[in-house]
Amino acid sequence: MAGADPAEALKLLGLYRRVLAGGAFAVRAEGRTAASGYLSPGQDAAVVAQVEQLRLYAQDMEVLQRHCEQYFPLPEEISAAERVTVRAARLVIEGHCVALPFARTLTITLSGEDGPDLRSLLGGEPRSVRVVTGEYPVTVAGRGLDIGPVIVFHPRVTAEDGHAALAALDAGRAAGHRVVLRPAGGEHYRICRRSGDDRPLAPVPLGLDGYPEPR
Repeated sequence: MAGADPAEALKLLGLYRRVLAGGAFAVRAEGRTAASGYLSPGQDAAVVAQVEQLRLYAQDMEVLQRHCEQYFPLPEEISAAERVTVRAARLVIEGHCVALPFARTLTITLSGEDGPDLRSLLGGEPRSVRVVTGEYPVTVAGRGLDIGPVIVFHPRVTAEDGHAALAALDAGRAAGHRVVLRPAGGEHYRICRRSGDDRPLAPVPLGLDGYPEPR
């Protein structure tokens, strides 16, 4: 499929999937049947599964390119991280919430302002954290694509070494202090498109064979 655009790749894979499915066929030329026969169904389940994953990849790329209005042929190969990125981006574009497999921490820089919610977070109590972005760029095959405004969030986040940050607040030296925020239970941050609904969303599975589902 290398060099084909996603739509062309989907046509090729659709034809290949029909061949694997087997069944009766006919070859027609100039309005007449030139040959006919029967294809035995493909017996290799691994090949069938691979074709389905390739179709999913082409579909994901087609959605991503159309949304970002950037069109380019499918690369000969992409990394595992890029494959997950493309899948997650397609799901977010379609309005789903996904857990980001590469986002286990978020580093913030304190402004020096104090408040009960901040102190509660720094004191170790899990708190909900939301970061609203104006854009969310992803890189695929050396190309930068922006899927637009998103919300990165998690309903239960704790601060690492929060006591040092609290001490800096008490001393009036918190401005510029960096704090690492980590989702509770070893989970990942979640991402969804911006909307008027601020309720926490449950992430949908990525559905990629051979890739563990992030939590």
